[in-house]
Amino acid sequence: MTFDEYQEAALQTAIYPGCCTDEGLLYSLTNLAAESGEALSILSKAIRDDEFTDDHMLTSEKRKKLKAEIGDCLWQIAAVAFDIGYTLEDIAQENLEKLNSRQKRGVLGGSGDER
Repeated sequence: MTFDEYQEAALQTAIYPGCCTDEGLLYSLTNLAAESGEALSILSKAIRDDEFTDDHMLTSEKRKKLKAEIGDCLWQIAAVAFDIGYTLEDIAQENLEKLNSRQKRGVLGGSGDER
């Protein structure tokens, strides 16, 4: 499955108001933040409640929960991209080009978006 195939299929389940408008963008972007928070919550609860092994911070059960939350994040990213007029393929390609450029220039590490 390609990113664009995923985006098209995911958006078949989109029922939020104002899809493809600024209202839709506000909805999808705030929900992306919420889903990201749910993913972080799994980790924070693991830190609080679980004993870690040397090679794993998360139990297999929490890994499965995190997988589901990452899927929810991916759905929201697909919606945000759609709401601003891009495909996931466009975004993925541009991101790789940016990272490859940084790697070639030796500036992968460091901070700042414009490096």
